[in-house]
Amino acid sequence: LGRCFSQSWTEGTLEDFSVSPGQREPWKMFQSVLDRGNLGRCFSQSWTEGTLEDVSVSPGQREPWKMFQSVLDRGNLGRCFCQSWTEGTLEDVSVSPGQSEPWKMFLSVLDRGNLGRCFSQSWTEGTLEDVSVSPGQREPWKMFQSVLDRGNLGRCFSQSWTEGTLEDVSVSPGQREPWKMFQSVLDRVNLGRCFCQSWTEGTLEDVSVSPGQSEPWKMFLSVLDRGNLGRCFSQSWTEGTLEDVSVSPGQREPWKMFQSVLDRVNLGRCFCQSWTEGTLEDVSVSPGQREPWKMFLSVLDRGKLGRCFSQSWTEGTLEDVSVSPGQREPWKMFQSVLDGGKLGRCFSQSWTE
Repeated sequence: LGRCFSQSWTEGTLEDFSVSPGQREPWKMFQSVLDRGNLGRCFSQSWTEGTLEDVSVSPGQREPWKMFQSVLDRGNLGRCFCQSWTEGTLEDVSVSPGQSEPWKMFLSVLDRGNLGRCFSQSWTEGTLEDVSVSPGQREPWKMFQSVLDRGNLGRCFSQSWTEGTLEDVSVSPGQREPWKMFQSVLDRVNLGRCFCQSWTEGTLEDVSVSPGQSEPWKMFLSVLDRGNLGRCFSQSWTEGTLEDVSVSPGQREPWKMFQSVLDRVNLGRCFCQSWTEGTLEDVSVSPGQREPWKMFLSVLDRGKLGRCFSQSWTEGTLEDVSVSPGQREPWKMFQSVLDGGKLGRCFSQSWTE
């Protein structure tokens, strides 16, 4: 939960820098403070007198920002205001469903929080109703122009679209409705799909988070999916199935007959080149269950606990790369291993046994 203070500051205290709700003390007499912690705040410029009360993760506890200018907040639920704004309030930007109040009298508001909204331009009168995480409660966007939403379940519409509905963009399995009558729709949500080009007739059935329920992609062209369990196929592929790409340990099926598959999901694999026959067994988050990589070439894995192997390596094992403390086993017989995971190690050069 470290803090990065890029410059000096005046006398003051930084009390109780933790993640518990309701325990955030106001910042006192600091200038040019740069905080990149879990719930950190990044204030790119100075500000006037005021308080930053209760920047926590509990719903309904967000206090309105007071008398700040050029405040940049990159915390879990932080807000990023790239410019000044007029009088108004930012009420209750929390994660509870049905509690997101409409934005009032703001200009050039940039919000990159968990449920944040990013409005890159102005908009006409209208409302942004119920931007929550409950399934089936998404209201259609009304009278907005150039709306850019990058929240958890946000939609990012890079261009205009024709009449239609975006029904039930939720996280429940089996409830994904096909996209209807949209043009240039760009969706980068948790389970969102990003269709960079057109596609042929077909369905995208049940792209959910339940194990064993991911149906094979059918009749799509140039499909780009960057969701939590999404797949990003940068090129075409041969016939085959992508079975059971889920988060349950021990259920990862080997990739079959794919070419140029690019997967950047939470536990995703990014295969930048081809590989020989083999299996990638049990790439899960449970401690002590990591199986050694077998017979792969130029494997690039950037998942949560992913490994990034920039070059080939000799025979050996990568034992127990998990998140439990005190269980890290030493790396054995690897060369030019680059690990950029959450608890990853970055070995910029080779080493001997």
